[in-house]
Amino acid sequence: MHVPTSLGSALALLVAANLAGCSGAVQPVQQPQDAPPTLFPDGMDPDGQAAAGWLGAELALAPPSEPGVRVAAVLPRSPAARAGLLPQDVIVSIDGETMGSPDAVVAKIKASGAGKRVAFGVRRGGQDRLIAVTLAERPSDDQLVEKAYVGAPAPDFSGLVGVQGQIPASIGGYRGKVVLVEFWADWCMVCRMLVPTLKQWHQRWAGQGVEILAITTDTLEVAVRSAVEQELGYAVAADLHGKTSVAYHAYALPAVFLIDQQGVVRDLMVGYDERKIAELERTVDGLLSGSGASKAEGAP
Repeated sequence: MHVPTSLGSALALLVAANLAGCSGAVQPVQQPQDAPPTLFPDGMDPDGQAAAGWLGAELALAPPSEPGVRVAAVLPRSPAARAGLLPQDVIVSIDGETMGSPDAVVAKIKASGAGKRVAFGVRRGGQDRLIAVTLAERPSDDQLVEKAYVGAPAPDFSGLVGVQGQIPASIGGYRGKVVLVEFWADWCMVCRMLVPTLKQWHQRWAGQGVEILAITTDTLEVAVRSAVEQELGYAVAADLHGKTSVAYHAYALPAVFLIDQQGVVRDLMVGYDERKIAELERTVDGLLSGSGASKAEGAP
């Protein structure tokens, strides 16, 4: 069974439809005040025109003393990355038009259209420069998520509380092991569909250098009760402040990140997808045998 996923236009979160994942109907993760509010929002409106321009940068307001829009993050292999835009750059203008808010940048990029070469007036380290960017058509939802994480170092943990099993203080504590990090919740019915697979993986790879860590933003009481009720035999942690979930943009559940022995994300699955489950299994087997190749190798 293949269940597609989609990205919501309002908050550009990883939102799934039908059985693809659980979201929206329940209380969302509260993001820390210092966290960017969206995941690469420009050109991501599912209702927008297919030829809308796309940059591939996460945007935030610049400090009050500095006009413009700050680049909070740059998506690998995106138009922004190819043009040389960097995090902390401040976009002052696009094609001579002053930019005063992230929404203004998004609107300008989308209206310019895919394939258009535009001139970004950028302030970097107190110096102004002009950067030419050739916009692209926004990737599909699955491609976008893969571009954001696959082939990049896994985000670190922050503030996890152990529910059961050994929980390292940081992702570095898993160095040398293959890790499957799953984000779940007690209320998520699709998460419960995935539990038998996770149990099977735990039994299959236990003692072979593979760890499973299930992270939930449920309260500690609910997390403990649910872990016991579902007889989860692998490690479980509570993300009480939601910081780790925000770092992984795990807003649709379940979300599974496959991390290799060097701490690099090799693959991921949002929602429940039997074909993707089979892909994850093959990748884990490849990593254990030493024949695994990064999914990002050769990516455009």
